[in-house]
Amino acid sequence: MNFLSRSLLWCVSLVILCVSPAERWAASAFNPSTGGLDSPSVGSQPSFSRLAEGTQECGDPEGMKKLAFEVYGKVQGVYFRKYTKREAERLGLVGWCENSKKGTVVGEVEGQTAAVNAMRHWLGHVGSPSSRIQKLETLKEEVIDQTSFKSFSIRR
Repeated sequence: MNFLSRSLLWCVSLVILCVSPAERWAASAFNPSTGGLDSPSVGSQPSFSRLAEGTQECGDPEGMKKLAFEVYGKVQGVYFRKYTKREAERLGLVGWCENSKKGTVVGEVEGQTAAVNAMRHWLGHVGSPSSRIQKLETLKEEVIDQTSFKSFSIRR
């Protein structure tokens, strides 16, 4: 399986995790062979049993996570920090990133576990268009109750 296929499979898996039970129920009525919707069986209802007040729809039971990271490779001078900020904001994450003196990019992201995991994949495999990632090192990873940042920022 090549990189593009793995990336597509990973993205589809993430989308499935982030779809609400009602949307999954509606999608289950789609019949790919006819290209239309089948009638749900009489009395069938979407299952909302996993929903509880105050929980996030997307993410696992761990809730929120903090990830401190360092990215190695050609990651300075290629807008890596700018694209990192854009991706973090797209995923609803907060934190920071900066260039290090040894030519890497370091930072922290905080937010819903699924979003942090998606960001980890992006940092280690995607990056900015001109970057060449050699490796992603996880410096610290922990479950948190609340975020300690208000937004995502680029430091130096």
